[in-house]
Amino acid sequence: MKSKIYMLLSLTILILSCGTPDRYVLNHREKMSLNGIIMSPYGSVEKVADNALKLHPSAVTAMRYQGLTQMMADYSVTILNGTGIKIAFRTISNTYPLAPSLVLAYTTDGYTVYENGLIVAKSDTVRAVPNQPDRIRIRNQGRMVKITIGCDLVYYAATQLPATEYMILETMEDTDAYFYGIEFADILESDDQEIWGYEDQTSQK
Repeated sequence: MKSKIYMLLSLTILILSCGTPDRYVLNHREKMSLNGIIMSPYGSVEKVADNALKLHPSAVTAMRYQGLTQMMADYSVTILNGTGIKIAFRTISNTYPLAPSLVLAYTTDGYTVYENGLIVAKSDTVRAVPNQPDRIRIRNQGRMVKITIGCDLVYYAATQLPATEYMILETMEDTDAYFYGIEFADILESDDQEIWGYEDQTSQK
């Protein structure tokens, strides 16, 4: 009997020490570490560094910092092959993609921003180039949303969707992509004095 209890305890400790295969932590040495969950099949998302992920085709992963909704999310992304990626926000992971959301689709044909499935911005003047790194920044502050790709302001508008903790990364069914330099910043605690009220200069069509 004692030997069975010992074996059970040993197995439990082993499982706990190995972690949960569908969960990961980014920036775990930093003040603002990010908790991630893999929402697609095992092996579709790889943590390749402390703040870097490699997503294989049709991968979906969500990340958050608990309690943080007023944020700047900052990514560098390289599309290794295929057509593109998506980043969803102002949504929740457990009912995505059925839950309301804002989605940036960034592809080799251009970008499209969707709000609850409806196109609110689209252009082919800013597009992904395979094996060329891009920086994508998404800022949520109150009702305002700002998206930049590189130096281009591609979306700046108000939304009725509430801010949430989650950012969800996806790859198209033919795409491998590398996300790195992943950081979330608390806007309310930052020294950023950016004013939201400037005239929209996006290249929307």
